[in-house]
Amino acid sequence: MKKIVLVVDNVIIAMVIKKNLESNGYLVPFITNTLKEMLEVDYEMDLVIIDMDFISMDQIEEVQIPIIFLTSQSECEIGQDEISTLQVTYDFLCKPFTEEELLEKTNHILQVKTNNS
Repeated sequence: MKKIVLVVDNVIIAMVIKKNLESNGYLVPFITNTLKEMLEVDYEMDLVIIDMDFISMDQIEEVQIPIIFLTSQSECEIGQDEISTLQVTYDFLCKPFTEEELLEKTNHILQVKTNNS
């Protein structure tokens, strides 16, 4: 079972994402609102979903697993400089999003990870 960590500050959004992912066969054992706390987690994750609208991008290059960035901005408005240096697979999911969009992005990025392993 693929394990996904959420870095989201909105409890309602976090619970909706968790419910949708878990009802589709994923495990969401950890939710935090800080990237620092996520980086300190001592178990293996397959994917991290990060809400870019509130998080500092300072530590983003420390993330060593695929990332889905939640954003209310268009990709063009996002700080591409920080993201372009990432050594992991990443994608964007614009808010508001549907369960289908969440699952499509999650399945796709985990498939890319599997193919690159």
